[in-house]
Amino acid sequence: MEPYLSGVVPYYSTLQIDSVRAMQYRIADIRAQMSFANGLVNIPQLSMKLYEGNVAFQCLIDLGSGSLEDMSYQFRSQIARINSAKFPGTATAKEESAEIAGTINFSGRGLTPGQKMEVEGELQITDIGSQATDNLLKSIDPRGAEQNIKYVRRLIGLGFKPKLLSFPVRHGNFYPTFELRQPWYIPIRIAGGKVAIPRIPMQFILDMVSTQSSLFDKR
Repeated sequence: MEPYLSGVVPYYSTLQIDSVRAMQYRIADIRAQMSFANGLVNIPQLSMKLYEGNVAFQCLIDLGSGSLEDMSYQFRSQIARINSAKFPGTATAKEESAEIAGTINFSGRGLTPGQKMEVEGELQITDIGSQATDNLLKSIDPRGAEQNIKYVRRLIGLGFKPKLLSFPVRHGNFYPTFELRQPWYIPIRIAGGKVAIPRIPMQFILDMVSTQSSLFDKR
C-alpha cells in the first residue's frame, strides 16, 4: 500500500547520523527521509556507508494494532561495493576482489525474532569473491556435514567462480542456490551451472548475525 492512497500527502522528515555502531557493525553517513501518518511508517529513501560500500533502501511499515507481531512491511535494498575484507575475522585472498554487491526484496508480517514471522522475498548477491563465498559456506555449515555445501566448496577450490548467490525466502526458510562460472580448463560439468543448498531456517541466520562477528567469519 502506497501512502498516497490514503488521500493525505505525507510530510517527510529528514534524518542524518554521522556514525553508529550496532553489535560488530559500524554504519556511517546515514541519511533518510521518512514520514508517519495513518499508522504507516514510510521511508522512501535511506542511504548509508557500510564497510566502505553503499547501502540504499526503501521501506514501508504498517503498524497495524501496534504490536510487533501484527506489523507488516515491505523492504527493498541495494548494496554496492561492500568490502568484505573489512568484516571481522574474514579471510580474503589479496589477488581477488573483496567487494560484494546485491539486492534485497522482502515483505512480510511480524517483527519478533524467535516467534512466528511471515516473510517472503529474496536476497541476491551478484558480486562476491571466492574466499568470501567459502567463508559464508563455512559459517552456514561449520561442521562440514552438508554434502551440497561441501560440493560447492570443492568446486570453488578447483577454480569455479561465484556468479550469483540467490537466497529466496518461503515459509520461514531460505532456499539458497549458487550459480558458478566454470573455468575453461576444468572438465567437470554442473547441470544448469547451479547447485541448490537444502533449506536454512531464517532463525539460524538471525542467530548467526547476532552471535558471530560476521556471516563470513572463517572460524
